Amino acid sequence: MPFSSVRKAQLMDIPQLLQIEEICFISDRINRRQFRYLLNRAKAVVQVIESGDGANIAGYGVCFIPGRRKTARLYSLAVLPEFRGNGFAGRLLTALLGQLRDRGFHFCNLEVRKADNIVQNLYIKHGFKAVAEITGYYEDGADAIRMRKEL
Repeated sequence: MPFSSVRKAQLMDIPQLLQIEEICFISDRINRRQFRYLLNRAKAVVQVIESGDGANIAGYGVCFIPGRRKTARLYSLAVLPEFRGNGFAGRLLTALLGQLRDRGFHFCNLEVRKADNIVQNLYIKHGFKAVAEITGYYEDGADAIRMRKEL
């Protein structure tokens, strides 16, 4: 399945980003106000990947970029189910990590559900390593694994 290039998210993308949140996550969702903040004021990189025809957003990623340019954090990565298995998540992740490297970050951390082996494998494929387990991390009480990658 062909896809368009990854690009910076814009305010006009918020309705589609909210739809992706609703479809992809059962808890810990980003709401409209939070997306607006992420796009306008937050120290964050928000990227989207479009569907093959460029008419719809197939997925997005958010990385927090603190003032100290050492460690960034991948906060959220989501791809709609109909686009999974076609390289969308990997391409989006590669673009986000490239942005972090270009901005001078040395490391990227993330948390992933302990029970989600498919997503863990995506991160491992891109060089992340498990560094800790966190009990009850998510809003619904699910455990997480913290992973880290040297950029």
